[in-house]
Amino acid sequence: RAPSSRLSSSVWYDAQPQRRALIAGNWKLNPSTAQDADALLALLASNVRTMAAPPEIVIFPPMPFLQTALEAVDGTGIAVGAQDISLEESGAFTGEVAASMVRSLGCDWALVGHSERRTLYDEGDDVCNQKVLRCLAQDGLKVILCVGETLEEYESDLLETIVSLQVRKG
Repeated sequence: RAPSSRLSSSVWYDAQPQRRALIAGNWKLNPSTAQDADALLALLASNVRTMAAPPEIVIFPPMPFLQTALEAVDGTGIAVGAQDISLEESGAFTGEVAASMVRSLGCDWALVGHSERRTLYDEGDDVCNQKVLRCLAQDGLKVILCVGETLEEYESDLLETIVSLQVRKG
């Protein structure tokens, strides 16, 4: 919006600051080895260091590579996040990883509600909401809530309904 003529002698600015672009990459179950993860991280860090004004970048490597990733991208501005977190904070839950654990490593982000978690592990909106709350309870841990429709829902023209519902319940 343009300043009015009444304000022409004063400084005009947009009260809404420009949002910085965010690029997030979920590595899923890749790469297969620590050596391949090291090579990928070195390449990523090298490329970002050459950028004049990089966007905000977040990577989501598999859990075994989180510490390595944090060390490899230190000083580059690249943030590291967990691909998922547990509903639980502690206890006998073999294989689970708590939000407090990933935050204590230095991770700044967590993914919640990825379509694979929703379909393969039957994690519905209620579970996603609980995980979002677990993340937000950790000071400094930000969360990306993944939303989206299935192919069947898309073909039934339910995109807006499904995504809106997932955002509200997430």
